Amino acid sequence: MMRIGYLGPKGTFSEQAARRLARADEARLVPLESLVDVVQAIQDGRLDRGVLPVENSGEGSVALTLDLLAFHSDGLEICAELVLPIRHHLLARPETEAGEVHTVVSHPQALAQCRAYLAEGYRGAAFREVVSTADAARIVADSEPGMAAIGTELAAEIYGLKVLGRDIADLRSNETRFLVLGAKGCRTGRPEKTSLVLSGSDHPGSLYLMLGEFARRGISLSRIESRPARTRLGRYIFFVDLIGSVDQPEVQEALAGLIAHCGFIRVLGSYPADSGSAGDTEEGSRVAGISDVRRDIDLLDDLLVELMAKRAALVRQIGALKAGAAVRDPKREAEIMERLKRLAERRDLDPQLVMQVYAILLPYYVRLQVNQQADT
Repeated sequence: MMRIGYLGPKGTFSEQAARRLARADEARLVPLESLVDVVQAIQDGRLDRGVLPVENSGEGSVALTLDLLAFHSDGLEICAELVLPIRHHLLARPETEAGEVHTVVSHPQALAQCRAYLAEGYRGAAFREVVSTADAARIVADSEPGMAAIGTELAAEIYGLKVLGRDIADLRSNETRFLVLGAKGCRTGRPEKTSLVLSGSDHPGSLYLMLGEFARRGISLSRIESRPARTRLGRYIFFVDLIGSVDQPEVQEALAGLIAHCGFIRVLGSYPADSGSAGDTEEGSRVAGISDVRRDIDLLDDLLVELMAKRAALVRQIGALKAGAAVRDPKREAEIMERLKRLAERRDLDPQLVMQVYAILLPYYVRLQVNQQADT
C-alpha cells in the first residue's frame, strides 16, 4: 500500500491534495507536523510520496518548499503536480455568532488570502497565525466561544465546527499548486513539465543569457523565481518551470547550453502537468493558453532589448580598438547579411524582414563606433 505524507493535522488543504493523489491507488495518508518532516520521511523510506504546497495564485510561492527542493531533497524528484481550488471558510464553535468573534486564527497564507473579507466584517478582531488551517480549526474547537478559524469544510466536519462565512477568499479563482515528491524514478505518466534550480555565474548578464538558451529553442517557461543562495548577500538561485521533458532533444540542448552560464544546475523532475480548475472548461483552457503565450512574448521582448544593449556595448569596444581605422567594413557587412538571411530561412522567418531590421540597426551601431573613436 502506498504511503502518502502531507502537512497535518487532518483537515488541511494538503490533505485534500493527498486524497486526490490517492484516488488512483489504494493508499494510506500520513499527516506530519511539518514540511521538513515530510521530506525527511521520504528520504528515510517511511513514505512513498509526499505532497508539498509550492505556490498560490494570490500569495505567490511557499518559500520553505522552494528551500527544501533546493537544499534538502537529495535522492528525491518531483513526480507529479496537483492544482487544487482553494475554498476558505470562516469556522467557529456552534454557539458562537458572527458578532461575538474577537480572534481569528489560521495559517499566514490563509489570513492573507482573506484580508479584504476580514477587514470589512471583523475589523476589531485580533489575528493569530498558526502552522496550518486544520490546526486553527482544532484550536478553535478546544477554546472558549468567540474565536474563529479560517479553514476547510473537511476541518469543520472533523472538529465539530459550523461555517460562519463561506468561500471568503479575496480572489475567486484561488488555487494552490502542490508538488508530489518521491524517490528518484517515481514518475508515472507522460512528462509535460520540467522543474529546474540553477544559479547564475559571476559574469554580467548571466541571467538573460540563461533565459536565451530557452528562447532560442522555442521552449516556453511557465515560472521563474529567485531565492537567496544562502552564501552571501546578493547571491541568488533561480527556480525555473518549463513546458517540456528532459527527454526532448531541444530541452537537452538548452540544458547543455546552460552549463556555460550557470554556477550549478539541477533538474528537480519532469512530470505530467495538471491544468487545475482553469482547464476544466474550454474557455478556461483558452484563456490560460493565451496568458502563457503572452508571458513568453514579453520575455522574448525583454531579451531582444537586452541583446541589443549587449551588442551596443560590444560595438563600442570595437570602436575603441579601431582607433584611427575605418569604421565601415563593406565585406563584413555583406557576410553578416548573408548569414542572417540563411538563419532566417532555416527558422522559417521572412529573410527580407530580418535584413530590413538589420538595415535599421546598422547605422546606429556605426554611429556608436564613430562616437567611441572620437572619445578615445
